[in-house]
Amino acid sequence: MLYIVSGASRSGKSLVAKRFLKEQSIAYFPIDSLVMGLTQGAPELGISDTLWPDTIAQKLRPVLDALIANLVSQGIDYLLEGEAVFPAQLHQLQLKHPNQIKGCFMGYAQAECQAKVDAILQHPSCAEDWLAAKPLPRIQRHVHNMIGYSDQLRQQCDQYGLPYFDSSEDFLGTIDRVMDYLIKEERPPKRMD
Repeated sequence: MLYIVSGASRSGKSLVAKRFLKEQSIAYFPIDSLVMGLTQGAPELGISDTLWPDTIAQKLRPVLDALIANLVSQGIDYLLEGEAVFPAQLHQLQLKHPNQIKGCFMGYAQAECQAKVDAILQHPSCAEDWLAAKPLPRIQRHVHNMIGYSDQLRQQCDQYGLPYFDSSEDFLGTIDRVMDYLIKEERPPKRMD
């Protein structure tokens, strides 16, 4: 099975991936690392981490589709995690590879902007957190943009019948629900708010 966890920045995707590795012994690949590699190593491709997530997803799509086809053909259990997959793409991949790809989206469409900013500052993702090191107005703008992006993802997930998990209120509980979905549930829920 190939697992895909995508969605808004700071919604909990990386925490799901790390927990999945620890609990299921299934490796994960952070798509954001691929984006950074292409941003810095092959700028002529026009893929940049500064672009809007759905633009990155469109530019990266041929690469990811080929990577996913290769992993599926090899029968490798893997989890891909990052912003650069969008609902229409996941839907098409699931149609192309029936019963071999399980995915979901995470966001925080219902979050209060300042509360999310405070959480980012109190709980940086790592020692050199790229966002927490930015000036406060830049963090606020990013969070505001990701709240809007989360709402777009939620609507698109509804359109394609894909699961969307909102981490606005119960962040750690949402991580648990995503894990339960990936590991246990046979049929995906449409939306988990």
